[in-house]
Amino acid sequence: MKMVWRKVAGDARRYRVQLALMLGILVLGIAGVVAALNARAILEREIAVSYASGRAPDLSLWFDSADDALLTAVAAEDGVTAVDRRRVIYTRVAARGGAWLPMVLTIRNDFASLKLDVIHRHGEAWTHAEGGIFIEQSGESLLGPGPVQLRRLDGTTASLPFAGFAHDPTVAPSTQEQMFYGYATPEAARQLGYAVTLDQLLVKMDYRGSTGEAFEFGTQLNETLRKRGTAAFRVEVLPARHPHIFLMNAMLRVLEILSGIAFTCSAALAAYLASAWMRREVRIVGILKTLGARSRQIAAMYLALALPLLVIALALAFPLGIVLGRALAAWQAATTLNIDITSWAVPAALAWRELLIGASIPLVAMTLPILRAARMTARSAIQDAGIVAPSVTARLAARVLAFPGRMRWTLALRNTFRRPWRMLVMVIALGAGGALLLVTKTNYQSLMGAIDRSLANQGHDVDVLMQKPAPAAELEAIAAKVPGVAIVEAWRRATVTIAKPAAAGVEIEAARFTLQGYPPDSRLFKLPVVAGRAPAPGAIDEVLATRAVQTPHPQVQVDSEVRLRFRERETPVRIVGLVEQIGSPAVFAPSPAFENVTRLGDAASSVRVKSDGVPVTELANRLDQAFLDARRTPSQIVTRVQVRESLDEHFYVVGNLVRLVALAAALVGAIVLAATTAFNVLERSRETGILRALGALPSRITAIFLIEAGAILLASIALAVAVSLVISRKLLDSAERMLLRVEVPMQFSYEGLALLAAGALVIALVVHFTLSRALRKPAREALASE
Repeated sequence: MKMVWRKVAGDARRYRVQLALMLGILVLGIAGVVAALNARAILEREIAVSYASGRAPDLSLWFDSADDALLTAVAAEDGVTAVDRRRVIYTRVAARGGAWLPMVLTIRNDFASLKLDVIHRHGEAWTHAEGGIFIEQSGESLLGPGPVQLRRLDGTTASLPFAGFAHDPTVAPSTQEQMFYGYATPEAARQLGYAVTLDQLLVKMDYRGSTGEAFEFGTQLNETLRKRGTAAFRVEVLPARHPHIFLMNAMLRVLEILSGIAFTCSAALAAYLASAWMRREVRIVGILKTLGARSRQIAAMYLALALPLLVIALALAFPLGIVLGRALAAWQAATTLNIDITSWAVPAALAWRELLIGASIPLVAMTLPILRAARMTARSAIQDAGIVAPSVTARLAARVLAFPGRMRWTLALRNTFRRPWRMLVMVIALGAGGALLLVTKTNYQSLMGAIDRSLANQGHDVDVLMQKPAPAAELEAIAAKVPGVAIVEAWRRATVTIAKPAAAGVEIEAARFTLQGYPPDSRLFKLPVVAGRAPAPGAIDEVLATRAVQTPHPQVQVDSEVRLRFRERETPVRIVGLVEQIGSPAVFAPSPAFENVTRLGDAASSVRVKSDGVPVTELANRLDQAFLDARRTPSQIVTRVQVRESLDEHFYVVGNLVRLVALAAALVGAIVLAATTAFNVLERSRETGILRALGALPSRITAIFLIEAGAILLASIALAVAVSLVISRKLLDSAERMLLRVEVPMQFSYEGLALLAAGALVIALVVHFTLSRALRKPAREALASE
């Protein structure tokens, strides 16, 4: 027995470098699995906990004034679990850099005792100066210094004291929406020129099912109020989930991919390294069997060295994975999701599953090469030359891979394919990281390209939304005088929905969208009609719909007839075509058709402007001041730059995590390639010794190994390109259907390909350094090695 342990100890000393490398790769692989799975579990739980902590209401009932008696009456109704009230003001606030961004300002009486739509200050008190304003914490990077500058109802500027930051867990991050969320008391509303009474009742249902069920409950509740003479003039069904739930789910899926990559790489690398290690032990196995050792004894001897290695790897990897998982979850929570992490705990079942995965997969991967070597017959083990390739592969390589006059290239490429499954491990490891990097870059460029094309098709650079409608000619005259304006058009806007049965006198908020009226001779309406045709000149019942309208209203098809509901009016119109536009659902109608639906007359509610070359942000500021001087206060000014930056931010946060996955996979692949090269040099010591004895210089031998590494890198890049094209197309198709709802042609990222080439060069330099150290052994020692 002592001889067995002496053999184990001797192997540990002899292969200390290889074992240390195997230990490092196992630690990285297992830690990656633990980190990804832990981060996913933490975020999945905390996303739900954070949103639930906000106690988002199910319904909003709009009144002229929501007094205490009305609140008490609604709270007493069956099916109602909580009631609160608020007023919502839409204004604009001065942001960092001089821009004015939109703000949703929520007015509440007492923020310390909220029942619904709860916000908090991470334990800090709500004390502040009268009339002060709290800002949602995700807008910190956008907010300028000093008091908060806001637009009053009359267009003048008001300075409100900045009371501090608060966290609203039910809203999307300000940085992604390019919008502020503010919270203040009625005194702030008074300073801004608005009524100080609260006009919305927020209702939380005992049980909320589908949107249709909430719709029905709201209708019944308002009918009860009607019988008491206090009916709401509008009932709004509020979303039952976070506005960025799809983005959050995308984050979780990416973490699943990360855990899968770490899982696959850990198993593959453990198998490869164990196989390379046992390859050098084959003759020793033959000698031991000649001396009478049984297969199980030999396997147990080598497992006695592998098992402690795995135990050490688990002991190091789990704490590292836990730390990395928490760091990854904290980073995503702070930068992308805007949620608070209340607990870092992970389910016990997950921890046991991670332990099972982390131990069993590498163990099986290492055990298979050991068992394969241990089961060899003594004769075959002793006769094994260590460099014989499978016959089929050898014949194919000899026939195909031949370069007359280029012996180095011939030897190198044949050696590359001599161990095809080992090469496959390296190619997959490197190709996986490269494919993810290319997918990220290609998708980002393709999506932003589609966004740029969509914005160009809109025709305008600035859209000025008015607080109150005004005559079109007056608004156009004001904007036309602003320097830098090339084209100006007054457009009309109204919020409509597809007509559904409802109680008389109440407006039910169900899948509402915008009806936009454009001048018949518009030069700024340039959206391409992708199906059907444009409305006929002078037609009063023909409109165009965006594809986004079809999601909540599948009955909207080309040549279909629907009834548009605006306030109390219901008007039949025909959908004659579909247009592509990124953003919220909308229906476009020439002015005669818009008037037929709304009967609003000449009142225009927005002004669209094309710049003559002046920077868009500067032009927006000029237009803002011009309308303020004319006592026509804008409620919001939306520029092409703001829309692009907002969408860019949405894609960028997902891309960041995917790039992290790609870099992790590429790093593991680089480690594999460097380790493989080192093992190859050790495994082929006699081969290199013979070459040196025949007069080959170390630089020539190094060139052979570099050609082998280069072949693997090129194959990896080719695999990365092929896989990325397939995955990118599928992802872009999904984005086309569910996200942008416009055509998204694929734009392959040559920048990503250049990054891959640069990474390959770095890996080649690492390989060269590894070779230069490995080939220092004298030729005599190399020839004498086994």
